[in-house]
Amino acid sequence: IAHFERDILSNALTWSENMYAMHGVHASSFTPEREALLELLVPEDRARMISHWDAINSGEPVGSAEVRVRLPNGGIRHVQYGWRVLDDERHLEVQFGADYIAYKADVKRWIPWLF
Repeated sequence: IAHFERDILSNALTWSENMYAMHGVHASSFTPEREALLELLVPEDRARMISHWDAINSGEPVGSAEVRVRLPNGGIRHVQYGWRVLDDERHLEVQFGADYIAYKADVKRWIPWLF
């Protein structure tokens, strides 16, 4: 489980350590920006993610999206994002949560004694 925040006015993103790990990147070499995040997604999922961001910018207070992230080793990771917009009267902020969707093959690899 990971989280990140986006200040809507400045568009600044802040990622947790787990967010970097979940996407297969390192804080020292990856800047969490809109275009950089889109590059991590498989091309077929990018337009869908952009439409979710547009909905946030239009005032949709709560939402979620499932996308596929292309890892540096060529693998695919399914990630589900959820968000809500918070307004503290000083600025608008979007709080995101993300989790890696584990499939049976992953669980079998991690915990073989279950199978």
